[in-house]
Order: sequence, then C-alpha cells, then structure tokens
Amino acid sequence: MSDVDQELCDAAFYGREGALKGMLKAGRSADATSSYGMPAIQYAVEGGHLGTMRILLAAGADTEKRDPNGDTALTLAAAQGKVKLIPELLAHGASPSGKGYQRLTAAEWAKKEGHQAVLELLSNPPPAQTTQAAAAAAAEKAAAQKAAAERAAAQKAAAEQAAAKTKKAKTKVAAQKAAADESSGG
Repeated sequence: MSDVDQELCDAAFYGREGALKGMLKAGRSADATSSYGMPAIQYAVEGGHLGTMRILLAAGADTEKRDPNGDTALTLAAAQGKVKLIPELLAHGASPSGKGYQRLTAAEWAKKEGHQAVLELLSNPPPAQTTQAAAAAAAEKAAAQKAAAERAAAQKAAAEQAAAKTKKAKTKVAAQKAAADESSGG
C-alpha cells in the first residue's frame, strides 16, 4: 500500500536529495504517490533527476508502479527521451516489455517520439550493468522492502497499543462516572 505524499513527490521532482533522504529515513514510503496518483519515482523521472531516482530505487521504489495513465517510470522516461535514466531503471528491474499509455512499450514510445538514443539503449542495454547491477538492485530492493514492512508492523503495533490504552482509560472513566452517579443518586 502506498500513501499520498505530495511533499515527497515534489522533493523527487525538484531534485531535493537531502530532503528526500530525510523523509524516507523518517519512514515515509518510496512508493508514495501524488494527489494525482503519480508515483514518486515518476516525479524523479519527470524532473530528470538521476540522484533522487536512485534514492527512491535504493529505498525500494517499485519500477513497475503505474500512474493513472498506465505508464511506468521506464515508459515515461522513454517517451520523454530521458536517456541518462534508462540504464538505472533497467538495472533495477524495469520491464522494457511493459506497456503504458496508449498500450505502447518503452521502445515504441521512444520510436514514436523520435528519441533514437533511447531506442538504441533499450535495444542494446549495457550487459554488465543489467546483470551485476540488477542482482545488487534486487538485493537492495528486498532489504528496503523488508525494512519498510518491519516499520509498518511496528507502527501498527504502536497504534494498537495506543488504542488499547485509550479503551482502558475510557472504561476507567465510565466506571468512575457510574460510581459517582451511584453515590449521588443513592
């Protein structure tokens, strides 16, 4: 589950690496979406910021998360000709065969928009980067997802504990009120 976090998405879009790292360290989701439903990683792509995109990927952002149009970070990067972002997305498991808006793959978008360098990169990705980096990226992503799940479990436990304390306090107040009513009425 991801939550709406416009501030985090804006940090990704504007290249605010320090702010983004701080938000993620505080437990905010790398898979957060904007109020428009666009994932934070797509904001990094839209802004052309390799740094914020890498931060989100390292924190476990899902490269296949789609916006309301059906696009992924890779289809968006290809459509916009963001050549420098493509290798990093591929290394983190982005699927070149996934179809986005208008049911087009990343390569089809690159061809349609005339981004020849992107088309060539998608056709011939750098082999060392797509094998070694993909394995490292998958391990990083798994660790980040595990840490996020542990944070979520701890937050849930804390919320349940707070709810139990609140219920106990309400029960105590009700018992005191009943006792007071009984003594004043009897």
